[in-house]
Amino acid sequence: MQIGCNLLALAATVAALAAPQPSGASDDASIESEIVSDRSAAAFVHPGVFIDSARMNLMATKVAAKAEPWNAAYSALAADSFATRVSPTPVKTVQCGPTSTPDVGCRQELDDSMAAYANALLWVVTKNKAKATRAMTFMNAWARTVKSHTYSNAPLQAAWVASNWARAAEIIRYTNAGWSQNDIVAFEAMLRNVYLPLVKNGSRNPNNWELIFNEATIGIAVFLNDRKTYDDTLKRFLRSAAQYFYLESDGPRPVRPAGLSDTQQDSWWSGQIARGLKNGIGMEVCRDLAHTGYGIASVSHVIETSKIQGRDLYHEEVGTRLRYAMEFHTKYDPSGGAVLIPSWLCNGKLSLHVEDVTEPGWNALRNKFSMPYSGNFTLKRRPANSRNGLWVGWETLTHAQ
Repeated sequence: MQIGCNLLALAATVAALAAPQPSGASDDASIESEIVSDRSAAAFVHPGVFIDSARMNLMATKVAAKAEPWNAAYSALAADSFATRVSPTPVKTVQCGPTSTPDVGCRQELDDSMAAYANALLWVVTKNKAKATRAMTFMNAWARTVKSHTYSNAPLQAAWVASNWARAAEIIRYTNAGWSQNDIVAFEAMLRNVYLPLVKNGSRNPNNWELIFNEATIGIAVFLNDRKTYDDTLKRFLRSAAQYFYLESDGPRPVRPAGLSDTQQDSWWSGQIARGLKNGIGMEVCRDLAHTGYGIASVSHVIETSKIQGRDLYHEEVGTRLRYAMEFHTKYDPSGGAVLIPSWLCNGKLSLHVEDVTEPGWNALRNKFSMPYSGNFTLKRRPANSRNGLWVGWETLTHAQ
C-alpha cells in the first residue's frame, strides 16, 4: 500500500455529488477570522480529516519498529472490541431519544462507525487488506441502508457517527484500499442526504453539541470536497469555540451566543460566571468534566483537520483557548489533577473526568508552551483508548510525537 498526500483534481470535485435553548453564532466579530479568499477555490488535501498521510506513515513506521508509545497504543487498538467487531448491523431509521431512550439502532450505529474507523487505522498500520475490507463492509452496509434519524437526540447521534464515518472514509478512499467507485458514490450520498442536513446549520445548544456539529460538518465537507460548506462551518466553529472556552481577554463575561440574554448564558454556565472565570474555563465544567472533554476533543479535531488543509489554528486565538482549556481542566481533574479544587470553582465540586482527549492538542503545543498539567494527565493515561465509545479513540496511536 502506498499512502500519499492526494490533492483533489477538478474531475474529483465534479464527481463528488452530509431541552434546548435557542442560540446562534456569536455577534462578537473580533473573534471571527476571515478565510483567505484565494483558498476558497483551492483543492482539499486527502486524506485530510484529522490525520494525514504523513501521520499515517509515522504510525506504521513506529509500530513496525515497536517504538513506544505507538506500539502499546497499537496493541490496545488491535484488542479493542471495536476493532474485533465483525458484522455490521444497519437499520433504515435510527431512533435516538434523550439518553438514547428509545434506542433503535443508536448503539449499533455508533459501534459500527467506530469499528470502521478502528479497522481503517489497522489497515494503515499493518497493510493487512482484510482490515480495509472490514472497514468497507461497515461503511457500505450503512450507506445502502440508513435513511433517517428521529427523536430528540437524532442530530447529536448523527454528529458523533458522521465524525467517525468521515475519518474512516478518508483513510480508505485515499490509501489504495480497493473501495469501488460505486460504493464511494453511495457513501457520499449517505453523508450528503442523511447526516449533513442534521448538522450543517449547527445546534440550538451552544454547548458541546454545537462543537461536535461543527466537527462533523467539517469532516463531511472534506470528504465531499464541498469548499463552501467547509469555509462557512470553519467560520462558525471559531465563534463556537470562543463561546465555549473563556479567555480573560474576552472581558468580564464569556463571548455570548447571538440571541441569548445574560440570564440564559448564566444558565448554560451553571452560575459559574458569577463565581469567577479564569483562562480556559469551559461552559460545561460545572455540569461535569466529561462533557467539557467533549468540547476539548471537537476543538482539537477541527484544528487538526484545518491544519492539514493549510491553516494552522493552533497559532490563532482558538489554539490559545484550547491550550488554556486543557491546562485548566486537567489541573483540577480528580483522576489526574495535582491541585485541590478551589471553592470558587463549581462550589468546590467537579464530577466525572476529562477522558482521553488531550493527545492531539498537547502534542501539537507542548514544545512551544509549558503545559505541565495536561502533560502529566496525557502521559498518565497512555495509551489513550476508546472508552468514550462515541467518536474519540486511540489518539496516542494517531497523534503521539
